[in-house]
Amino acid sequence: MDTKATIIKIVGINKENFEKSYNYIVKLQDQAEQRVNTFVEDTAFIPGPVKEFYKQWAETAKNSRDALKKYADEGYQGLENYLATTA
Repeated sequence: MDTKATIIKIVGINKENFEKSYNYIVKLQDQAEQRVNTFVEDTAFIPGPVKEFYKQWAETAKNSRDALKKYADEGYQGLENYLATTA
């Protein structure tokens, strides 16, 4: 196996591991958000502004998570394109 094929295989393994890890983290974050959201909504002594802050924070976390995924996908695609065009 030549060096280029080995590098392509390593990048593929790295990308697959990233995907699995990312999906696992998404599941954990979504479950945690559901539980905290239930607590926040059902707890009478938490004031409205705090509840609204939590909702905004959860949305920001989701957006940041999605942006990370987008940047990682773009990076892997760029690397794959580069490897495909090099000799």
